[in-house]
Amino acid sequence: MKTWMRLVVLTLAAAVLLSAAPAMAQPTGKADVQKRLAKARRKLLKKKVGLTSAKIKQVESTFATFRAKRTKLQKQKKTHRRALRKLARSDSDDQAAYKKAIDDFLATRKAIRSLEDDQMAALRKILTPKEQVKLLQASMKLKRQLRKARRRARRAGRQ
Repeated sequence: MKTWMRLVVLTLAAAVLLSAAPAMAQPTGKADVQKRLAKARRKLLKKKVGLTSAKIKQVESTFATFRAKRTKLQKQKKTHRRALRKLARSDSDDQAAYKKAIDDFLATRKAIRSLEDDQMAALRKILTPKEQVKLLQASMKLKRQLRKARRRARRAGRQ
């Protein structure tokens, strides 16, 4: 009985150590994170969506085309969100400032949605309807996983 317990404890200890090793070895720089995301995206496109290498290159090219615009718009949206928060905290009575801040925020949000629609239209030219559905499902799942990871990271930072 003691031998069995030792074997279980050693197996669990080995599993914990082996699972911790990749986490400690993960790169932390922004460029490294981008490389890991690109690798994960290619893996997702191949395994979950079932695309060929040629189609993966086309899809990646389409994503790259829209990435710079999306990044710029997301930064603008973040700036507008901060401006709204700052204005609300100041408890100002300047209605024109509130209107401008809200209008700017909504315009940027609308531009992001328009860009997403344009990107999907470009992807629809490349992918079959079945591949489009698989891509949408995989993308939604990945977004949920990333949201959960961010929450866990925030919670870990608080402790």
